[in-house]
Amino acid sequence: MIIILRVLNSLKEARKQAGLSQNDVATVLQVSRQSVSKWENGRGYPDLDNLIILSNLYGKSIDNLLKCCDPSSPRPYNNSPHNPKVSFDKRRKNESREEAFLLLLSLASSLIPSIAAFMPIYIIRKSSKRNRFYRLTLFVSVLVVLFNGYRLYTSISNYLLNITSLNR
Repeated sequence: MIIILRVLNSLKEARKQAGLSQNDVATVLQVSRQSVSKWENGRGYPDLDNLIILSNLYGKSIDNLLKCCDPSSPRPYNNSPHNPKVSFDKRRKNESREEAFLLLLSLASSLIPSIAAFMPIYIIRKSSKRNRFYRLTLFVSVLVVLFNGYRLYTSISNYLLNITSLNR
């Protein structure tokens, strides 16, 4: 309960530091002034969307708005190898590399017909919808399959034409 009261005081203090009234905040958030008052007095809580807007409006991070202790005090995990921000950044960097690699692999597979028959299927299955290159990778993979299908068709038709011309 003490933590909740500190969070609520933090919302009120941040609003006052920004030089805004409850009415100003309510107008920006498109809620009633009473809603802002409820949030500051502990009778209600802002939803996540409003919390994000409050964070931008007050010029404070959501973490600082919700922090129950002194914002200048260091966080215990900042220098830890298990820092969530660091692991998230590393994971995102690795995912970006993988996304780019899958796109390049899709393009490169068009050069080798035997690989181009199977590689785009693998790439499409490996690529996730969260991949920022997902649609481009999907498009390139489909183009590779179609291009190699056409190459296979022309190769077979040329081969059959050559056989029939030799038999005459």
